[in-house]
Amino acid sequence: MSAAPIATVLVPTHDHGPLLTFAVRTALQQSVRDIEIFIVGDGMDDATRAVALELQRGDDRVRVFEHPKGPRHGELHRHAALQYARGRIVCYLCDDDLWFPEHVETLSTLLETADFAHVLPLRIEPDGSARAYLGHLAVEGVRERMQQLWNFIPLSCAAHTMALYRRLPCGWRTSPPDVWTDLYMFRQILAAPDCRAVSSSRLTALHFASPPRRDWTMERRIDELTVWSERLADRDRVRVLYEQVIDDAMRSFAARELGAIHAEDACRDAQARATALEIEVAAVREMLASAEARGDALAEQSRASDDEVARMRQTITWRMRDWLLRRRWLAATLRRLTRRGPAREGP
Repeated sequence: MSAAPIATVLVPTHDHGPLLTFAVRTALQQSVRDIEIFIVGDGMDDATRAVALELQRGDDRVRVFEHPKGPRHGELHRHAALQYARGRIVCYLCDDDLWFPEHVETLSTLLETADFAHVLPLRIEPDGSARAYLGHLAVEGVRERMQQLWNFIPLSCAAHTMALYRRLPCGWRTSPPDVWTDLYMFRQILAAPDCRAVSSSRLTALHFASPPRRDWTMERRIDELTVWSERLADRDRVRVLYEQVIDDAMRSFAARELGAIHAEDACRDAQARATALEIEVAAVREMLASAEARGDALAEQSRASDDEVARMRQTITWRMRDWLLRRRWLAATLRRLTRRGPAREGP
């Protein structure tokens, strides 16, 4: 190995024991031989420690950094190990993921003109199907969105230059409990104003997420990685896998586009209903305004009538009427005289 290897491969581990062998083996089988592999233990159990030390004895490119269990996922141990890194670039490999032989070569080429890069993020589901995380760092807004709780880049697909790492304000640090460890690091990298970040559609890594396999036995996990390790050696199977992934991505894209079209149609329908409702509301408002105007006119007429009655009450005739009505006997006499008619003349 030369004095300055092309890449430093950092492999964080805790308690995955035999799975570590599968992961590190794919690193040792890279087309780029000039690499150093740092196995960074975060409170390794006995089985994991035994595997790590065996790998170190088997290849002088492997170096084990053993630490007691640290906060969260031992991010500070990763930072400590990188102080010894001699590679031009730093690649990351989870202790239960697998690399294709051209993985480091691909990232090394990308990082000749960039500071941070990732290959096609491919997740292997527990049922054996594969799903690509869709995202691209060249799309406007993606880097900003990753400052929120959203990440499409598995650790095993990412790499950066060592020069960039040395420019960061902190490097690996303990992540908050509500932020994924990898995302917390990527946020710091992508927030650097001079960071040139690139995405690649090359398929060179397989990600086996641990949470959906938490209830699996170790034997079942070993069987899964055994099957996929054999598939990696068969280029025809790899080609078929890649075609399946692209087909799935195209289907997902088409479904989203169709969903967007349906959403636009629904939006237009809603806007049309809203416009019709606005017209109805305007008509009702016009009716209310007309009714209010009529009410005002009636109120004005009522006030005019009240004024007329008030004027009538002030006339001599009205006062005489009131004087007569208060003298009921006179009013009764007048009514009787009126009914009798005029008095007869003599014989």
